[in-house]
Amino acid sequence: MLCSALLSDDLPNRDCHALASNGEVCCEYNEDGATCNYDTREPTCRVGLAKYKSEYVDAFAAMLKAHAEVPTVVILEPDSLPNMATNLDQPRCGNAATQAAYIQGLNYALEALHTQAPHATLYLDAGHGGWLGWTQGADRFAALVRSLGQPTDSPGRGSASRWLRGFATNVANYQSLGEPCPAVAFTNVETVALGQWCGSNSWNRCCDDPCNLLSQFNSANNELNYVQVRQLSRDITDCGSECLSVGLSDCLCSRCLSHGLSEFLPS
Repeated sequence: MLCSALLSDDLPNRDCHALASNGEVCCEYNEDGATCNYDTREPTCRVGLAKYKSEYVDAFAAMLKAHAEVPTVVILEPDSLPNMATNLDQPRCGNAATQAAYIQGLNYALEALHTQAPHATLYLDAGHGGWLGWTQGADRFAALVRSLGQPTDSPGRGSASRWLRGFATNVANYQSLGEPCPAVAFTNVETVALGQWCGSNSWNRCCDDPCNLLSQFNSANNELNYVQVRQLSRDITDCGSECLSVGLSDCLCSRCLSHGLSEFLPS
């Protein structure tokens, strides 16, 4: 069955680390009125969240509701929680305003899309294996997902994350899809497990490691292994780009060959 795949991608202070795709909504604007002041001392992001909710999420949800006959997948806010999981030590991501924007904004988006467009299937961005393949970052990401708060219309019934079907990977930046290693390769709970297995099975193409991640205690040497080692059930993986694997920065893809519309591979 064909479906429409859409991105919801306009949180206040978006892309707080690299600023490569920072959006139109800010917690506080600089004097130019267009760019974000990531050093704001106002902790609630009140103005930015109000604009995000009323001008972006509500309009997005209304559009989906008006086309309820169209099967739709929505990928929520690439670069958001992965940035919080790995870059809280940087002021642009770690300040109170950005954290409020991301958690409260995602909470609102989940509730609004679920309520207004229950036919839409919701996935949350989970970075990629070269970003969240290490235990520390993955654990922080999982904690952030669990922290998505109580929906306002049903207090006490669990967090808004229950409206997610699963996770989307390789959307915000990219590593090679690769080939999945057999389940036996991941029997050790530690992230060194695949490195150990590939040490005696290096002939297996699933052990190809263009970014040298295995030697850095990261078993997510390709995206299909990332899904396995992090147990991302109900995952979809963007495979609409092909990496030029030449050195670390390129294998994690500062350069990609785009093939038009992205294709998504379900797990």
